[in-house]
Amino acid sequence: MSTSCSRLYQPFRAVGVCSNGVPHSLFSAGRQSLLATAVGRSFHVYECNKLHLVMISRLQQDEIQCLIQNGRQTVAAVGDTIKILEGGEEIGAMKNESVIKKLLSLGKDQLISIDVDNTLKVWDINKEVVVVELQFSKDSFLVTSLVHPLTYINKLLIGSNQGTMQLWNIRTSRLVHTFNGWGSPLLCLEQSTALDVVGVGLANGGVLLHNVRTDQTIMRFKQDWGPVTGLSFRTDGVDMMVSISAAGNIAVWDLNEKRLASVLYGAHQSLAAATFFNNEPIMATNGADNAIKIWIFDQSDGSARLLKERCGHSDTPTLIRFHPSNPHAIISAGTDNSLRVIGLRRQIISRELSQGTIIKKKKQSLHSRDNRLPLITDFAFEAHRAHQWDSLVSVHKDTPTFNTWNITNYCLGKHSITLSDKPVSCCISGCGHYMFIGTAGGRVFMFNIQSGLERGQFTINKKPAHKGPVRSISTYLNYIITGGADRTVKVWSYYNKRLLHFIELSSPVTRMFCHKESGLVGVACDNFQLVVIDAETGGVARAFDGPSGRITDLLISPNSRWLVVSSMDCSISTWDIPAGLIIDLFYTATPPLSLSMSSLGHFIATTHVDELGIYLWSNVTLYSSVSLSPVNIISNNQLITDLPSTGTDPVQTVSDSMNINEEAMNINEGDVVHDSSLIKLSHLPKSQWHCLQYMDTIKERNKPKDPVQPLNPAPFFLPTLPGLEMKFIPAPEPIPTIDENKDSLVPLSRFNKSSFQKLLIDYHSNTRDFSEVLHVLLSMSPSSVDAEFQLLASSVGNASGGGATPSHDNVVLFESVLQFISEGLLGNDHYELLQSYLCLLLKYHTAALIKIDSVLPLLYGLTERQEKGWKLLSNKMNYCHTLLSYCKSATV
Repeated sequence: MSTSCSRLYQPFRAVGVCSNGVPHSLFSAGRQSLLATAVGRSFHVYECNKLHLVMISRLQQDEIQCLIQNGRQTVAAVGDTIKILEGGEEIGAMKNESVIKKLLSLGKDQLISIDVDNTLKVWDINKEVVVVELQFSKDSFLVTSLVHPLTYINKLLIGSNQGTMQLWNIRTSRLVHTFNGWGSPLLCLEQSTALDVVGVGLANGGVLLHNVRTDQTIMRFKQDWGPVTGLSFRTDGVDMMVSISAAGNIAVWDLNEKRLASVLYGAHQSLAAATFFNNEPIMATNGADNAIKIWIFDQSDGSARLLKERCGHSDTPTLIRFHPSNPHAIISAGTDNSLRVIGLRRQIISRELSQGTIIKKKKQSLHSRDNRLPLITDFAFEAHRAHQWDSLVSVHKDTPTFNTWNITNYCLGKHSITLSDKPVSCCISGCGHYMFIGTAGGRVFMFNIQSGLERGQFTINKKPAHKGPVRSISTYLNYIITGGADRTVKVWSYYNKRLLHFIELSSPVTRMFCHKESGLVGVACDNFQLVVIDAETGGVARAFDGPSGRITDLLISPNSRWLVVSSMDCSISTWDIPAGLIIDLFYTATPPLSLSMSSLGHFIATTHVDELGIYLWSNVTLYSSVSLSPVNIISNNQLITDLPSTGTDPVQTVSDSMNINEEAMNINEGDVVHDSSLIKLSHLPKSQWHCLQYMDTIKERNKPKDPVQPLNPAPFFLPTLPGLEMKFIPAPEPIPTIDENKDSLVPLSRFNKSSFQKLLIDYHSNTRDFSEVLHVLLSMSPSSVDAEFQLLASSVGNASGGGATPSHDNVVLFESVLQFISEGLLGNDHYELLQSYLCLLLKYHTAALIKIDSVLPLLYGLTERQEKGWKLLSNKMNYCHTLLSYCKSATV
């Protein structure tokens, strides 16, 4: 489970990752082909028709080193443990002495493993025990690969780093034959479509077809781009083989003509595995570049084309922003020179924005990164006109050209504009018509995003807007805010391009963020200081001493209360802007590079150094009560918070997911407010307490409109009691009637006391406390509470009047109820609930209460507490109302 040292954010999920360098596992489930890939400590299962994600496994305790399929079960090597999983749930585990590096399925009941100690073990899956163990010497035979030749019962072919092969009978633990090898380390073995023939991949790039029965090499090939890390054979009747390499290229070999048929250059940045579908001209590949690709061999020359793919960033994402109008999508740019849309709910919308026009101009490059635009250093997006024209603008590293993009069509836009100065920052107006470009020379240009034409510059006496690079640009209504390396923030008029406000800072601006609704602008400086500026007045609203490292990104929450900052000191900190205090601080294992918050405030997303995923953190304040007391930065322990993962923890509970490391956040009982003068509500649904005083009306409204139907006639037989002897049910005793004209009191002993009445009597004798009585009342429905309070009337006769003298039990019940309500009001707990109980008591028993002398002191005391409590509440409400009225009307 991902543990959190933050009290505001809880690790939720990692998105944008689909594969790593572990070879995939391809298998069938009915008519459906499925593909499993390892992603850190969990694995994903995709259906191959559209590469939709169908399952994510439970989170394992360590990284998955190997993944294979055994019938309906998935077998994963996790450290020194072999996990047997079905449907993502663990159904078995086998412990080894050392870390396992390779697995091979040998039927449904047996499994073969190779560990780092060069030990081969045969496991009985059903009994979870080792049945055969073979120890090899690392100096003479370091195992690198293994395969089970078809029709060779109980035989295993093992390849070594020394270049030799051995055929073993694993049932008798006997060496059958030793193959001399080819003078190069043997990296992979694969069964071909022909019996007795296996494919052999060598470290020197050699690809061989070897007959195991005759010990003869049938064919020899050579690929020019490094070691052969994998082989696969077509099984649809076409004699074709593919070989892969860590360089990312795929060689396709024609076995009939014994020649190279075609090459897929740059299929991946680093290939992990390639596998042909059974009886289909389709091949699946995955690699360490965070990509899964499906290829189809349907070209006229026998070559393959890309059919479908599921990819994420192949290198670290450096800048992310939530989609302004879709809180379930993120736009991200990475050091792989790509711009992507990442879907949080549906992976089908996750894709890379096409740079096709650029790629056509650079056909000579082998690697896809060379075919792309330079690294994106900044981008801005506005959704208002996204369906009419380009809606995203980007600036790039070390180039004078900036580009527009069409998010709706997921492609490069119409305009690629070159300036005389290098662009370094950009922004789009709220209306979606104009884009603003800041340059390294201090100039700020305004362009029409639809036509691509320049609409002027922001200047001061015909001089550039800033004396150094314009590091950040933001817009708010009819204001343009620019921050530069000349230690200034300037606010400009949108219409006449005149300077309105000038704010001088103590250090150059690193980055800015403008809150579109409030006009607050968060500014990060090179000296790690944070400043909050009001764009309308040009004044500094708040200033904070920031983190101890360079600030990489910042944001203001949708409600404009929080300023969230990421830093190269691995911290993510949150400041309360109105209070001017830091309220949350936690550290991650790697420095965060960028962060963004959804428009609803549900999640923040972060990216980190050397991480390919985008990590989501849920906002705990939306579903839990959190103390927003300030954090003591000096005494704060720098405990590391685990990044979110793609899987789920099998032992995680609701309480675990809500757990917050109080020691890390320096929270103690003194930080939580326990002021008895404050009124605390019960947080119950309004229907559970508000309707108590209207129960008569509700019952009248719920009466059936149609007349009551007569009951069915009684059966002809007489009802009997259960048992061996036949006994008739005795007739019920007549209920005694009460003469309303008599001043008589029915003794409480004539009625059976309810459990609530018994509890009140125990409470009066101090054997039960306030919380127990409250717990019983909370467990009742409103109609049950109303009935219990009405039952008290039967203890004192006619509630409307009468001269009967109450018994001792009657007095005890009333005293207990009044003491219970008085005790609750004394602590101001469950205020609205106790008021409803008091209203219900007085509704039914006012006349009876005033006749009991021992109850009158309790009534006077309760009246005094009611007046005192309401006076306190009224004063606080008037104070808050006055303060808010002043804040709204005062001119700052």
